[in-house]
Amino acid sequence: RGDSRISAIRLPCVEASGKMALAGSALRRAKSIVEELLQREGPAVFKIGITCNPLNRWLAYAMDGYHQFHLLYATEESGVVQMLEAALIDSFQERSGCRNIARGGEGPVGKPPFFAYLALAPCRDAVGVRLQPCAQRKRMRIRD
Repeated sequence: RGDSRISAIRLPCVEASGKMALAGSALRRAKSIVEELLQREGPAVFKIGITCNPLNRWLAYAMDGYHQFHLLYATEESGVVQMLEAALIDSFQERSGCRNIARGGEGPVGKPPFFAYLALAPCRDAVGVRLQPCAQRKRMRIRD
């Protein structure tokens, strides 16, 4: 049954040969999905990240007030998902509502598969979205 707030519908399909799309195509596709979701939802608080356990990661975001969790990409190679995360953060970090502080590529810790994701809280739903105390301190230092 699952949680309707978690979506894997946008994960790319594996080609008949068993190969995934080339890096440039995967990045373009993921950027397009993030852009589409942000435009569709209007003003939103969001975070781009990577995980090897989507359900546990989603539960942490849900506790912080996020309402949607979209899986964007899956791979067995940690370096691929780390690079994708860094590229997506680089593309969207200056966008209003982005809560990414680090540049990306720092994780994940664990076993494959690895997933890139977008956690999203449309402003109409974002009552109660909060930054962790440590993240708040980091954000203050970045602004100074």
